[in-house]
Amino acid sequence: MSNSNQLVLQISDKLLQDTKDSIKRRIIQKLAAARKLIDFDKEVSAGIYVYAVEELGKLEVLKNVQDRKLPYWTVFRDHNTKFDKAKEYLKNEKHLECFLLNEGDFDSNAFDSDDFVTDVAADTEARLGIFYVDLKYNSTNRVVTGIKGIPTVDAKLLSDCIDSLEKIVNNWN
Repeated sequence: MSNSNQLVLQISDKLLQDTKDSIKRRIIQKLAAARKLIDFDKEVSAGIYVYAVEELGKLEVLKNVQDRKLPYWTVFRDHNTKFDKAKEYLKNEKHLECFLLNEGDFDSNAFDSDDFVTDVAADTEARLGIFYVDLKYNSTNRVVTGIKGIPTVDAKLLSDCIDSLEKIVNNWN
């Protein structure tokens, strides 16, 4: 890992709080945009929603800043870290509804399952696939077998997710 990947930034208490406030505003903006897109393109709406979830993870990252030292590339800018933090927060706060974007996504015991992190990570990655076309291929012979699909989205469940995440973010501290 290069030195730039190990970059740790000093951040004042005021800028730390200003950053949290800015992130919260941007999440609310993303959720408003996602809400408006549901009837036009619910898959794109779900993709924007997933980005809002990632930003919740960024808030959780900032909550854990110690001694005003922020690991920039390896934590603050790392997508996997932010998703993991968001999933952990939503799991601990019992907000299962934030991951129900279509029927059958998770059962009522989803948060207690060892497969939860893997399932959510895979589903999240698939949902972000709405923004690009990717290929399915056989890794052994490297032959393309098709075009990757994206998960279906239930408009009502997505709307409920957006409403729930908005409440969570407005009450986050």
